[in-house]
This record gives sequence, structure tokens and C-alpha cells, in this order.
Amino acid sequence: MSTSAAAPSASSTDGPPVKAYTRNATGLVREARLIDQIALNLGANTPLTSALAVGLFTIAAFPRMNVYIALLVPALLSVPIWITWSLFAATFPKTGGDYIYNSRILTPAIGLGVNLGFMFASVLSAGFAASFLPELAINPTLLIIGTVTHSHSISNFAGNFAVSDHWGVFLTSVAGILLLCVLGAIRSKLVLRVMSLMVGIFAVAAIIDIVILLFTSNSSFIHTFNHYAGAGGYQKVVHAAAGKGLYPSEGGYSFKQTLGAMFVWVGFSIWVWYGAYINGEVRRAGDRKRMLTSVVGSGVLQTVFVLISIFVFYHAIGQDFAISAAAGNQSTGVATFPYYAALATGNSVIAVVISVAFLLWALPVLSAIIAPISRGLFVYSFERLLPPWVSRVNPKTHTPVYAIAITAFLAVLDSAFNSFNANFSVALTLAELPGFFVMFFVAISALVMRRRRPQLYNGSQADWKIAGVPVLPIAGALSVVISAGLIVLPFFYQKQLGLNSHSWLPTATAIAPVAAIVIGVIWWYIARARNRAHGIDLNLLYKTIPPD
Repeated sequence: MSTSAAAPSASSTDGPPVKAYTRNATGLVREARLIDQIALNLGANTPLTSALAVGLFTIAAFPRMNVYIALLVPALLSVPIWITWSLFAATFPKTGGDYIYNSRILTPAIGLGVNLGFMFASVLSAGFAASFLPELAINPTLLIIGTVTHSHSISNFAGNFAVSDHWGVFLTSVAGILLLCVLGAIRSKLVLRVMSLMVGIFAVAAIIDIVILLFTSNSSFIHTFNHYAGAGGYQKVVHAAAGKGLYPSEGGYSFKQTLGAMFVWVGFSIWVWYGAYINGEVRRAGDRKRMLTSVVGSGVLQTVFVLISIFVFYHAIGQDFAISAAAGNQSTGVATFPYYAALATGNSVIAVVISVAFLLWALPVLSAIIAPISRGLFVYSFERLLPPWVSRVNPKTHTPVYAIAITAFLAVLDSAFNSFNANFSVALTLAELPGFFVMFFVAISALVMRRRRPQLYNGSQADWKIAGVPVLPIAGALSVVISAGLIVLPFFYQKQLGLNSHSWLPTATAIAPVAAIVIGVIWWYIARARNRAHGIDLNLLYKTIPPD
């Protein structure tokens, strides 16, 4: 049901007539709402996993950074990239994301190669993100509940979900992966609705915590923390890092550390274009205003939320305490936003309810990473780069069950790698850059589309002018510079980012995205030759926008 051959467009004297290859309707249904796509975008940048949990560990690597500049500047630099993806999402309202854009504007071989690197990075990231559920959601939540209820049993049980418990992490990660894939196989609408609900509940809990911290004075927090950690507990944490050059109050803010932190913190805003990979299932996805709302709106919302969160966090907790705690000088609890907010409530019932609500951030993150994998496999098959059965859509559920099943297998396999192999962090480091290569090549497509593919550009949603000035080429040019800078920047901070853990790792990290592109190019030419032997010319496929 997923492929068909059109009328002959050329002939070959050495084999069967060469025909243009076209596609029937995908079988997918446009049942996702705008709010579902926004929830998916936010899932890729969930504030808790970004700035309020994982992000706080950045303080240990860059303790004298100016946290506001490190967050705000990358967000501003993300705007051209957000606009570029919004315009492409509206112009190509199809499943596949960057693969569709680059294959139609640049060349199909480059489109496949660039996307292949992103798929590789996504698979590795899926195993890592699955571990967020036990390590950064269940474990801290149980620690919070154990602390505020003075239950040593609950606190001890939390250890079953700590990074040191390999089986606990693995089994919980697999449970999260299978849950999402089963929901996605039953109905795309179902998994999207559930994730939207989770994001909404988490958002309410986060807002309540922000309000609590906003009205918590530093002296009040010190008193509360000492109540749980013991007399003088707060002061011990602060004194542990004193005189070591970690506090801005001792040595001032560092431009170098702030710049390095920007590379990490740009990840807390820039990835809000993940929803583009399910565009073939989103209602009215071909509307420019709607896609700008989805992508740019998500990015702005994320940035404002995190800025406010960091402000109230430092207001109540204290900057020096936060830096020292992130550096490992806190012996009780977990140095995270929800832990401190729960303590600040002063009410164990409220703390338990809010901490449980915070559990819900982990699965939307994993869902946002899994979606491009399953839809990528689906599109590869649909365009004859993989066997046709991979893109088979169940007529009752309207979901690509085989592509989802393969995604589940790959994610579980990677989760085992993450849980039991100490070298997983090295593999994850190798997977960091392909995402920025994706943005770089999409930016190039934006820059050249008007001249290279005028038949696709003229009169399309990408053909947007403000005061007579075309937006897409300018956004593309700025995005080229920004994404190129992000590709180069981590190599100047190898120690802080873990690139120096092995002597060969910096070189391998730089080569990995290029190798993926080379493999993808070879793959495409092999697929073209194989299809040509059966009388099908794939080149003609890439001159059109694929159907729904």
C-alpha cells in the first residue's frame, strides 16, 4: 500500500524501462493537534531535564559562569533556527523532518547521509533518555518523599533506581520504552494525548514550585534545610567550596566559562523543532502561522520559564550553595530544583504530591526522542531505501507498527549498553555533533532554496517576506553561522565536556558525523542502482513534495 510506479519517463537499452517512482498516501492520519506538537517540542527540551535537573550539573563544570547570559544568549541565537524549521515544516508538512527538506532542496544522497547521523544520535540518546525515568525521576522523587516523611525505608528503596543499580536502571528504562511504543502502536493520537497530559501536569507542579520558591526567603530555606540535614548543614555545604575559586563572589564571573556553558545550555532551547518529524500526522501542518506558533512559541515559552525558574531558584537557595552542592558537597538528598522546592514547601503532603507530579517529565523527553526514529525508518522504507514492509501501516490503528517495533528493539538494546557498560558515555559523546550537523545542512537548504528550487519556493509557505525582505534566506544564513559555531565550540572545552577522557575521542567525535554522511551517500547510490535494475528511477522522486 505504500508504493507504486508511475508511467515511464525514460528508457534503458540495457534493462527494463526506467520509470519515475511515486508514492501513494502514507496511510498515516492527521489526528495530532497543535497542542500535541507543542508538547512534543517541549518534551525535547523539558525544563526539568534541561535547566532544573541536568543543567544544574553544568554549574560544577562551569561554576563561575553567568547563568543568565549562558541561557539567554543561546536562546536568542536559536531564533533564526526556530524560524527556519518553522517555515520548512509549513512548506513540507510531511513526516521525515530534515531528510525531506535536504533531499528535495540539496541532493537525496546528502539528505539521507545527514539524517542517518541524526538517527544514530537519536538511538543512542534514546537509551540515555530512558535512564532519566529511574535515575532523575523515580530516584529523586523517592528521596524527597523519604526525606519529608522521615521514612528511611523509602529513602533506601530509592537506591534501586540509582545509577549504581544497573538492573534497576535497565528494567525501569525498558518499561518506559515499551510503554511508549505500545501506546504509539495502538494509536498515534493516544501516545500524543498522554504525553500532552503529562507535560501539562508537570507544568502545573513546576509553576507551584516556582511560586513556593518565589515566596521563600534565603533565611527561611536555610532554616528548613538545616532541619533536614542537621544543624549547620547549609553552612557546611557553602564552606566546603569556599576559597577554591568556584564562587563568582570570590573571583567574579568568567567569560570563558560562560561561553563554554552556552554550548550546554543552548540544548535547553534549540531543539524545539522535534515536532517537525511527525508533521505528516499534525492537523493543518501546512499553515505557516501555526508552525511558527508550534516551534518559535515553544522556544520562547521554554526560555521564559527557565529564566524565571533560575531566578527564583537562586533567590531562595543562594548561588554559592547551589554551586557547592552541584560540585558534590551536599551529602543529603539530590542537588536539584524539585528537591529544594519540596523542602521549601514546609508541608509534607504538598511536597509528596508535587514530587510525584514531577515524575511525569521523564516520559515526554523519551517520547520526543523516539518519535524521529520510528518516523525516520518509516520514511526510509517509503522511499525504497529500506524494505517496503517497514513502512506498512496498520489499517485499523493507522500506525507504522513495524517501524515502531524496530525502534523499541534499538532503544532497548541501547538501554542495556547504557545501563551495563561504563563506555556508554564515550558513545554518547560521539553522538553529540550530528544534531548540529542537521541544523547546519537545513540552514544551507534554507539559504539556497529560493535559487536552487524556485518551483518549490515560489508561492509556498517558505516564500515569506517582511517589509519586502525574504525571511528564509536571511534566517538560513544566520543559522549557518550559528550552527557552524556550535559544531566547533565543544573542541575548545574538551575537559569540561568529557572529550579528553580518551586521546582519540576528539578526533572520533569530529569524524562521526562525516562518516555518517559518507555511509548515507553510499547507501543512497546503492539503493538507486538497485531500484534502477528494477526499472525505477529514484531521482525523479526527489523533484516533488511527497503526498500525505
